Amino acid sequence: MKKWIAIGMVLSMLTGLCACAPQPDKEKQVKVAVVRNLGHDDHTEQYFDGAVSEGEALGYQVDTFLSGADDEIFQNTVEEVIAGDYDGLILSHGKEKYSHSLIEKAVKNGIKVVTFDTIFQPVEGVTATAQDDAQLARLSLDRIVSGSAHKPARVVKVWYDEKMAPFQKRNAVYE
Repeated sequence: MKKWIAIGMVLSMLTGLCACAPQPDKEKQVKVAVVRNLGHDDHTEQYFDGAVSEGEALGYQVDTFLSGADDEIFQNTVEEVIAGDYDGLILSHGKEKYSHSLIEKAVKNGIKVVTFDTIFQPVEGVTATAQDDAQLARLSLDRIVSGSAHKPARVVKVWYDEKMAPFQKRNAVYE
């Protein structure tokens, strides 16, 4: 199930990118960079595999970059992509404090941008996608509570990184 969700998210982002990106021609292949600000895990591997296979099916060259959840590496990677020969950029999990300026710089350099779970002030021409993290948390908790033999239900929360916007949204529900 997670694989299909990941592929669906990637397909929707590539579709958004395709809608505004120049179409491939025989002289120059369109290059798309997917930069993700998370650590390596199965979900990220599926996300990247889906981006590459769907992008290639559309005639694009897709390169993937992972920051290991390091903001400095993420920003440097995006800067390198902007300075490179890319036509499109998919940003995943960029943080509010730096994403807007990176996105604006990419757009000014003629790069089409689609974001996923990245918080920034709107930039004309940029497609922003996100999952409903609050609803995800609500549905998960409701299921745990309704299926619990204990009344009230006993829930243990193991936390990752509340500095990331998706996790902040989930934590607001958990609280």
